[in-house]
Amino acid sequence: MTGHRLPAGFKAQYPWINVETLDLGSGTVHSRWEAEAGSGSRSADILVSGANDRWASYGVEGGKLLDYKSPELAKLPDFSNPYPGVNVLSADPLVITYNAALLPEEQRPTGMKSLVEDAVAAPEMFDGKITTYDAARNSFGLAAWYSYMNKKGEEGWNNLRQIGKMIRGETSGGR
Repeated sequence: MTGHRLPAGFKAQYPWINVETLDLGSGTVHSRWEAEAGSGSRSADILVSGANDRWASYGVEGGKLLDYKSPELAKLPDFSNPYPGVNVLSADPLVITYNAALLPEEQRPTGMKSLVEDAVAAPEMFDGKITTYDAARNSFGLAAWYSYMNKKGEEGWNNLRQIGKMIRGETSGGR
């Protein structure tokens, strides 16, 4: 996996430093770190997580983040350093995917507008079969829906009102 090259590269540069990684879900990363830090035990030095609500709650004032200024910061877009001590590692695109074996060509969405039109026209085909991150239970989902609504405004809310009852919200991308 690509993500495993970072520890290997770090170990090659600094062989005397022991690097240990854990592959946990975004919320679990924070819950574990908070529990370890709260008990005074040795904990993580670097956290990688998409749970942006948790990052915002830490803040430099709370003493939980080091306001590290990367020498690469000037080469990155403004959004890459949303809070002191927090650096964005990637800009994740959001896509619409569908099962081509189950959805006829004329009903395959080309965007949110066509998805809404097709779902409203044939609710029996789409009810319970549209899934997305649940904004109430997943911070990545909250950020995605916030960005969509911020960009689309009332049109976005109208789209969501039409298909909202058909959506099956998920807490992660695993399902």
